[in-house]
Amino acid sequence: MLTPDDVVTTMRRALAARGEAGVTPNRRGAKQILVSAESLRSPGTKRPRPADTLLAVSKAVGSNLGLAEVLQATTREVARAVRADIGSIWRLEPSERTLNPVAGYRVPKHLRGAASSPLAFARLLTAAQRRSGAPVYSSNSAREGRFDHPFLKLVRHQSVLIQPFRVRGQLGGVFVLVWTRARHRFTPVELGLVEAIGQQAGMAIENAELLGAMQQFSGELERHVADRTAQLKLAYDELRDSREELRALSLHLQQVREHERTRISREIHDELGQALTALKMDLVPHAGPAADDAQAQAMARAIPMVDHMIASVRRIATELRPQILDDLGLLPALEWQAQDFGSRSGITCGLTCSGTPAGLDAERSTALFRMVQETLTNVARHAQATHVEIGLRVGRTAVVLDVRDNGLGMRLSSSQRTGLGLLGMRERAAAFGGGVAIHSTPRTGTHVRVRIPLPAPVPDLRGGVTHARHHRLRRPSGRASGTGANHSERPRRRAD
Repeated sequence: MLTPDDVVTTMRRALAARGEAGVTPNRRGAKQILVSAESLRSPGTKRPRPADTLLAVSKAVGSNLGLAEVLQATTREVARAVRADIGSIWRLEPSERTLNPVAGYRVPKHLRGAASSPLAFARLLTAAQRRSGAPVYSSNSAREGRFDHPFLKLVRHQSVLIQPFRVRGQLGGVFVLVWTRARHRFTPVELGLVEAIGQQAGMAIENAELLGAMQQFSGELERHVADRTAQLKLAYDELRDSREELRALSLHLQQVREHERTRISREIHDELGQALTALKMDLVPHAGPAADDAQAQAMARAIPMVDHMIASVRRIATELRPQILDDLGLLPALEWQAQDFGSRSGITCGLTCSGTPAGLDAERSTALFRMVQETLTNVARHAQATHVEIGLRVGRTAVVLDVRDNGLGMRLSSSQRTGLGLLGMRERAAAFGGGVAIHSTPRTGTHVRVRIPLPAPVPDLRGGVTHARHHRLRRPSGRASGTGANHSERPRRRAD
């Protein structure tokens, strides 16, 4: 089966074999007019059958040729089918209201530069013919005044056929076939063939214009998409930078708060605790047997109050910053936290640990301890649980903290809410490249998992021993925090 390209190649070879000069491109403004240069005096050939003509036109319309070449091939086929000496296609330009030649067959050279006609051919058509596509023709056009046209005046004609075609439901142009050597007798078969080919030409023009409009629209759409993508990328970059700045600010505020808690805890414990202890020591001798009854009773009442104040000072200092976290590390601090939580809330709290948490740096230890505190606080407030299990697993690449309770749980949608406590936990984990996940369903408890990556071990080239390159958060200076203290200095050990 022949492809459209094979048909086009065969048609071009046939033109060359018949002595035609091929397709001569002429330019009129921005439009290209294709005209076959076959001589008017070339010998006649056998008339093709109507079916062969329609098949050749259909293949040309369905080929990958340009619109001008398709119309030129269509003009040639229809002119050969009816043995016309000259054939041309005129396209109606709606914006200009003129008919412009777009393709021709056997058009003499002195006619190829003919100027555009202001609807001269179209005026020959009645309103009914424009709607129905019926042709205007005459077997003796030389003697009919209605064919007095600037184009026809330039050539001697005996018979003329003007076949309109429609594009998108409106008059789109005309075929003009001219017989110059003898008058032609039109038959119904010829008229029907020319009308059918005119319809195909209108469809070819409509498809080409729709394709051009679609390509233009596609190009504009691609440009709009590219512009919108660039705008969205810019907005995303700005949002990402803004979020990073807010995260950095949040981390800085957390550092400042931890340092302030450490300083205040140390000052309360050292200054206020020592003052209360000294006060108790001063009160004890006055409560002895040598004192009178009134004085002894007053001192007896004052000493328990001082003891209560000392206990309150110790509790406040521990809640601000547990000294055990700085002195002994994360695991003892979690054990103390579990015991303290169980004694205060009445909820049994278990702790399991695997790995070596002693190797964790201070920043990760503080973050994990604070997240355990926040989770236990939520359990005490909302879960109505009777047991909490804390699991700490320190691996080679990450540390994982699991906190499970057997409380009421919460709905899946509720687990996605961003409360201040959960937001703080996520920000703490995100500071080290980690994350927080919550799994919970009603009446089955809640599971909070925190995963924080560990720094990759770096080989020590001097000693051949590997050590961890810890992620160090930038600490604010004393001037920036407003405390005037060196917060990088570890608090000294003190006895309670």
